[in-house]
Amino acid sequence: MALMKKMKTIMLCKNINLSRNKSIEIQLDVFPDDEATIFKCEFKANQKTDHAGVGFFLELYKLFYFHIQFYDHRHWDYEKKRWEI
Repeated sequence: MALMKKMKTIMLCKNINLSRNKSIEIQLDVFPDDEATIFKCEFKANQKTDHAGVGFFLELYKLFYFHIQFYDHRHWDYEKKRWEI
């Protein structure tokens, strides 16, 4: 039985600042180390939490991981129910 050679993960990541508090992040990992996930596709949208925003995530077993997200840099103050200053 031939063993599959372990491929080194290649990661490409780009952050684009849109304003003082907002950014877009795009990331692609080829041959990611995660061996537990076979396939994952998700869309997230959240608010009033740390790094709130929207994102799309796609992962395919040992081949690639991709995400793009638009998010807020700030952290949410849960006691005061507002963004930290």
